[in-house]
Amino acid sequence: MTSLEKLLGRRVDISEVEDRLAYNFGNVFERTMNEVPSHSKSIQTYIFRRDNGSNKFLLLKRTEDHGNFWQPVTGGLEAGEDWHNAAVREVWEETGLRGQIEDLNFRHTFLVDPSFWKQHPQFAIKANEETSFMMDATGVDPDSVVLNPEEHDAYEWVDYETAMSRIIWEGNKKALRLTQDAITLAKASD
Repeated sequence: MTSLEKLLGRRVDISEVEDRLAYNFGNVFERTMNEVPSHSKSIQTYIFRRDNGSNKFLLLKRTEDHGNFWQPVTGGLEAGEDWHNAAVREVWEETGLRGQIEDLNFRHTFLVDPSFWKQHPQFAIKANEETSFMMDATGVDPDSVVLNPEEHDAYEWVDYETAMSRIIWEGNKKALRLTQDAITLAKASD
């Protein structure tokens, strides 16, 4: 197992890989590749805390009207906002928590669930680009989370395995793995 960074001996920007992959895919399958820009941009942030030697992750449960599933903090970028500032704002708006937000260096694009379009025809969003972050909330009162009841109806601090079993979207699962890896790496260097 290796990586492009190890093979090339330099940091590789994901956009460079995406461009080359699309170009070569088109050549192999004799297709013209057309770039389709994402219609929206969002963030996801995993909030965690160290608790008696283990890590607990904050999951929010969306209301029935908003999908009725568990997720980390998520939300869209507002006009003029960068990824990081959106993460800080969304964490505050969705949980009432503040802390150091760190970029997980994971950005992905996905198609928005078509059932969302049917429920909200005013939105023409079909593709979303999302960047992932994490925030350490160790030392914060775990019961101090304040939810927006229009969006979420429950929250829980859960261990990694429970979080992974509740998360349904692959992009959320990858960001959770990256958060766990970053915590483990930071602990090893302490």
